[in-house]
Amino acid sequence: MAKKVSKKAATKTAPKISNSVKSKKVTFRYAAPDASEVLLAGCFTKWDEKPKKMKKLKNGTWNVRAELKVGDTYRYRYIVDGEWKNDPECTKRETSPFGTENCLITVL
Repeated sequence: MAKKVSKKAATKTAPKISNSVKSKKVTFRYAAPDASEVLLAGCFTKWDEKPKKMKKLKNGTWNVRAELKVGDTYRYRYIVDGEWKNDPECTKRETSPFGTENCLITVL
């Protein structure tokens, strides 16, 4: 006859299975000292549907953090006072379906 194991004991000995994907907080920065609003828009914000509002620092740089999956590549741009802008610090770009360029970031 098999020995009865309590549910609590079975939980302690059973290996944990994790389906979690590693993510990382990535800081985005944009220098626009004269701007009144800067937003981060990208494939991870559904572009202009849910852009992330950036915070202006004393030095005129705008910052925001986004949690992104490690190993994935993301497309993004900034919206500065309603005008779409590329990240001047980003060297990787691709042509968008609208004839402009999107910036690319790969999270390592």
